[in-house]
Amino acid sequence: MLKKLVSIIFILVTGIYLYSSELPEGFTEVKSSSTYKMVLTPYATYPVMIEEYMPKVIVEGKWGTGPGEFGSVLIDMEKGIMPRSISVDSKGNIYVLDTVNNRIQKFDREGKYLLSIPVDSYKGKILYYEGKPIMNESKGMEKTYENDTTEALGINIAIDSDDTLYYYFKRNDKGEVWQYKEDKLVKKHETKLGNSLIVKNNRLFLDMDKYYIDINTGKKYEEIPDEKSKYTLYLSSSESGLPKRIINIKSKTTNKVTKIDLSKAEYSIRYYGFLTQNEIYIGVGKGYASTYEVEIYIYDLEKKLIKKLEGVPPYYIDKYYFYYDEKNDVYKVIQYVPKDK
Repeated sequence: MLKKLVSIIFILVTGIYLYSSELPEGFTEVKSSSTYKMVLTPYATYPVMIEEYMPKVIVEGKWGTGPGEFGSVLIDMEKGIMPRSISVDSKGNIYVLDTVNNRIQKFDREGKYLLSIPVDSYKGKILYYEGKPIMNESKGMEKTYENDTTEALGINIAIDSDDTLYYYFKRNDKGEVWQYKEDKLVKKHETKLGNSLIVKNNRLFLDMDKYYIDINTGKKYEEIPDEKSKYTLYLSSSESGLPKRIINIKSKTTNKVTKIDLSKAEYSIRYYGFLTQNEIYIGVGKGYASTYEVEIYIYDLEKKLIKKLEGVPPYYIDKYYFYYDEKNDVYKVIQYVPKDK
């Protein structure tokens, strides 16, 4: 049951992002001396670069409790707990929140196990049936279980530009943030319970679903503020009742607004943000469930489409991704690298 469950969680969101040489409908390849593929797209009247990425396995760990292994547990018949979050520091070291084993594991940029940081990440009893832990579903099993409320559960980790590591988890319906410097705990503090912790310009925010909270000031924001950028981004609809398909780029100095119109897109904008100070990434969702894809476009501040990325997951901006490899029964951390490089 656990393997089946894990495959449902991970394969549906990862299997569709493997590299494909086929162009999407409406894209036409143009002959070019560039090392990259150049195409005409429905969103531009000039050739646009398609940058192709391939997944490179960095970490490959079996299920277990040893160094470099990862924990997983079934807490009811429909939900499991397993590694929940990864983050990468400026040196390329990879941190993985190994939830069930109550630790954060650290690997170097080549995937070599370095150390484990103990944390309160999972505390609570798993499901029991007739005094035995449920690890596999049995036909005809009565649905009378003993299950204590989970006391602590890791939510996510994040690293700022100074390589300070932050760990966010819930304990008895409250949030806690643990702060680490050079892998040593330096501070703990209690906060509100939100969806996840976000580090932006070395400030800490909680995603509260409908708004964001600055942990240190308590101030609420509709969008996470970015003081380093001279521009802000916000989303609006192209027509009343349609999914949101217009990104607005507003200058903080002149209040001038430049609009990137993606009304030709079949579905709504799923992700967007600054890739660099002068480049914007936009992920447009397409399809449902197992057929869901995200087309990722890069624009400059003058709304010119620079390139489209292929072979990357929705969270490509970090260029790292993790998932359960059902065929080989291992947990993998992969890095997306340019094809042929």
